[in-house]
Amino acid sequence: MEADKFIEIQVLDKKEAWTLFREKSGDCIDDLYLRPIAEEVVAECKGLPIALATVGKALQKKNIKSWKDALLQLRGANPTNFPQVLENVYMPLKLSYDFLETESEKSLFLLCCLFPEDYNIRIEDLALLSFGLGMFKGINNIEDGRNRTYHLLERLRSRFLLMTGRNEHEVKMHDVVRDVAIFIGSEEKQGFLNVCSMDSSRNCNWMSVEISNIANAKLPVGLDFPNLRLLMILNSNYSEFPEGFDVNDICFKGMEELTVLYFSNQRIKSLPSSLEFLKKLKKLHLKYCEVKDISVVGELASLEILHVWRCNKIEELPANVGGLKFLRLLELRDCEKLERIVAGVISSLVGLEELKIVDCFNKWEAKGNVSEERNASLSELESLSNLTCLEIDISDPNLVAQEILLSKQLRRYQIRACEMDPFLFDGMKHERRITLQLARDVTVGNWIRRLGKNTQSLALLGDGSN
Repeated sequence: MEADKFIEIQVLDKKEAWTLFREKSGDCIDDLYLRPIAEEVVAECKGLPIALATVGKALQKKNIKSWKDALLQLRGANPTNFPQVLENVYMPLKLSYDFLETESEKSLFLLCCLFPEDYNIRIEDLALLSFGLGMFKGINNIEDGRNRTYHLLERLRSRFLLMTGRNEHEVKMHDVVRDVAIFIGSEEKQGFLNVCSMDSSRNCNWMSVEISNIANAKLPVGLDFPNLRLLMILNSNYSEFPEGFDVNDICFKGMEELTVLYFSNQRIKSLPSSLEFLKKLKKLHLKYCEVKDISVVGELASLEILHVWRCNKIEELPANVGGLKFLRLLELRDCEKLERIVAGVISSLVGLEELKIVDCFNKWEAKGNVSEERNASLSELESLSNLTCLEIDISDPNLVAQEILLSKQLRRYQIRACEMDPFLFDGMKHERRITLQLARDVTVGNWIRRLGKNTQSLALLGDGSN
């Protein structure tokens, strides 16, 4: 209608939801025995009016066994025996899905349902997962894949299939919409998708397992999924990690087609040695894991994306990571014990498009250091001719006086040479940020001067900041 102002209609709150549901189902839900089940049914509708109205009307004058069965179906995202819900709730939402214009859009929508209920999904995670799966035809670099992801997510939000998360860099999926996505992925696409269970068709392509939902938190030793391309193993509540769960029990030998592996909130002390069987793996994501030794990563010859976030037991980036000739993105973030990157590893990764080492390793060494226990030096960045994004912390501000030739393709950067960045959060919306803490006698190198001409957020601290 080309209206000038858009008002998004929010879902109903708890009181409003109950009022609408009671209006449709009748005063039978005031029955002493039925009310607790009715309250659970209302909770499953998550305030969505079309679900509340449809389910309420469908259960009008039904006995308690019908109510219990309805609750089971709503929780299991399987409404095939609940025709009113299938026709009035699932079909309109599925129609919105069917009207999506491209397969990339549909795949991105289904990808969102792999995350737990009420989860704020980082768009960056979706971008890297999508790129690892090769979802976007004609996209050959990570930056273009990220831009395409943001564009498609905006279209999904405009059709109300997704909601904005806690900020502009996150999205959420309403639980009822998520149920529809799971239904489409598992039923309509004949085993394409499996969520929250390891009991699935061998033909499954994508699988998401939330370990808190697994009985006794045990995984089978051998998993035979010859068509599986994406495996996500999640724990949405780290504080309630199941005892006895061990990812090392997984044997990846039956998953030779796996291209993306995503671990989140896993108390694993080392990565399974069977990872070496994953010859086609392109993306490995480790988030909130207790893993200390990641040397097996060096065996993943096809790896393009290595994302390590808040793995606080890792002390060193192994030398064999330098052998990953196809690596496009290396991100090490918030790994507080990471203090060593072996000299020569960074310069060996000549295909890198994005290097992000933030809030962890910052002990870059000076050019020409010949000590036996050398760490990586800033001069190694000169070997990365394809670099478009650079985010690093530098513990020694004097290193900014060095002369370094950076990639001409560099478009995004965050350079911090300071003890603490007081302007970090103010500058988060900027793609080009520099923070320097300068002593009085420090001369800034030309590489910093060149970046400074295009920076969006520049903070100068210390006596030499003038």
